[in-house]
Amino acid sequence: MTPLDLQFYNLFVMVLAGVALGLCFDTYRVIRRILRPGWMATALGDLIFGLACGLILAAALVVGNWIQLRLYVFVGVLAGLALYLELAGETYRRGLGAAFTLIRRLLLGTVRLVGQGLALTAVILLLFLQPFFWLAGTSVRVAAWLGRPLTVLVSPLARLAERAWGPLRRLAAWPAGLWRSLGRKRE
Repeated sequence: MTPLDLQFYNLFVMVLAGVALGLCFDTYRVIRRILRPGWMATALGDLIFGLACGLILAAALVVGNWIQLRLYVFVGVLAGLALYLELAGETYRRGLGAAFTLIRRLLLGTVRLVGQGLALTAVILLLFLQPFFWLAGTSVRVAAWLGRPLTVLVSPLARLAERAWGPLRRLAAWPAGLWRSLGRKRE
């Protein structure tokens, strides 16, 4: 027969396991309420929740009573779950929801600050680069304005170069044509 103090210890460990299961259940409930996952994420979350509860119970059974399943194991777990849900469940859910809301607001505020900082950096950069943009645009306009008279000067020179290049091109292609006419490949 197991001593009475050891039986109380085993029952106390099972009650703590029930409280831990209640905490796990409420945490999962709050996360699902906030995130509103689809059916696939819900199925995955249910699987993870089931595995977490199984690990909690397995650890409690190992620590509490060396993996012996007795009636007081179920009574202790159910008593701990009921105790948690009755005394602390609603308060924990509200506090956890408020904590998630606070974290969400802090993250959104940080994102806004970073976004505003990036926008401010972009404005400063644009103001700093504005003279360079003006100079580039002005130089393009000046080149276009000067380009019209320059084409009048360059066009006759380009036509002269094309007339000179035509015979040179034929002369450069002559050995290849000669080798082809003889039926040999040029090496």
